[in-house]
Amino acid sequence: MGKKKKVLLYIDEEVVETAKKMGLNLSQYCENCLKEAISRLRGADCETTSKNFAKNEGNNVFGSPGEIRTLVSGSRARHA
Repeated sequence: MGKKKKVLLYIDEEVVETAKKMGLNLSQYCENCLKEAISRLRGADCETTSKNFAKNEGNNVFGSPGEIRTLVSGSRARHA
């Protein structure tokens, strides 16, 4: 595994408390989610995706860099 770097995340206080009560390791969970997102984004056809984004017709993922939405799940990730 690579070298770790400290980062600052802004996460809703209630979400953090609930995660802690459930025994989740926030750092590991966030790292795993980011790895999965990167893997999925790398798996997309970059040229086709870029053209679709330009037309605002993304097949799998759409939104600005601060807002990622998927058509399948409708989930949204917002960055502060």
